[in-house]
Amino acid sequence: MTETSVGKTENTISADEVALYDRQIRLWGMESQARMRNSKILLINIGAVANEIVKDLVLAGIGSLTIVDAHVTSDADFGAQFFVQEGDENKNRGESALPRISQLNRHVTVETVDKVILDLDKEFVGKFDLVVITQATLKEIVHITTLCEETDTTNICVGISGLFSYAFIDFREYTYKIETPNKPSTMSIPEQATLVGTVELETGNYSASLKQSFKPFKQVLEAVQTPKPFAHMRPKHKSRIPGYVPLLFTGWEYEQTNPGKSWGDLSAKEFHELGVEQCSKLQLPLGIISEELAQQVLTSKDAEIATTASIMGGGIAQEVLNYLARSQIPIDNFYVFDGINGESPIYRL
Repeated sequence: MTETSVGKTENTISADEVALYDRQIRLWGMESQARMRNSKILLINIGAVANEIVKDLVLAGIGSLTIVDAHVTSDADFGAQFFVQEGDENKNRGESALPRISQLNRHVTVETVDKVILDLDKEFVGKFDLVVITQATLKEIVHITTLCEETDTTNICVGISGLFSYAFIDFREYTYKIETPNKPSTMSIPEQATLVGTVELETGNYSASLKQSFKPFKQVLEAVQTPKPFAHMRPKHKSRIPGYVPLLFTGWEYEQTNPGKSWGDLSAKEFHELGVEQCSKLQLPLGIISEELAQQVLTSKDAEIATTASIMGGGIAQEVLNYLARSQIPIDNFYVFDGINGESPIYRL
């Protein structure tokens, strides 16, 4: 294992940082900025979507960022991300990206770890406030999210397949605040949240403290093989679910039932047929997927397109910042980007 780091972490916000972060401190307050300043973020894999996430988090002033990536730079990296450049050929991706990431904000400590994901243990993962997993295999996702569950660590999984992308969010037991013009009640807050307390502000608005519980990835992985996740939806709403969703679940089930194999090795016909079976399990309209769509998702598996990475990465970075600031209603718990139809639905699985 190789570790490289740049920067220095402090526990308090300096006058220099107050001046640097002035605009965002005005937005969410000194307490939230201090929480960000002391946060420790773990990022798994530094690809295109991770570039966008890292850029926004480091510029916003998190405390430290640790990048775990054992991959060596490839042609795909030079075409889709901006932290590795010419001259970084055949080098570790994390170490190649480190100097340019560190230049974004000297107040943030950035460290890289050259280690295989499946070799990480709960002692390592438990040191962090939040883990972001990008472009990982299902086996790697299950491994890391299980460690997060055991250590009660917040985690987000992000994956891109060409023009399609998904994010799964597990904020564990999460307490946050929202500001409303009217006094909140159990009828006016998100269905999945519990109202903890309310404070009237000098402005006449109200600050409501809410608590919300999230499901771990393993539990969702089991649920997506049944009709349960979409059972509450009306037929017309089910017909608008992007076909990418059941195809993604198809790939997950295939790798669960065929250890050591990748759904990327299937033919378009096989993938489509399995996708149709998956739609039947989920009680979704069979017409939302086609063999053409199956072919498109299959051929673009794990391919990071800059546009998709920018949209998904920016959205997830904002979700992380909201989490650290303890503000805004969180995404609960599955977010999809469909670049074909330009839609970004959210489902609670």
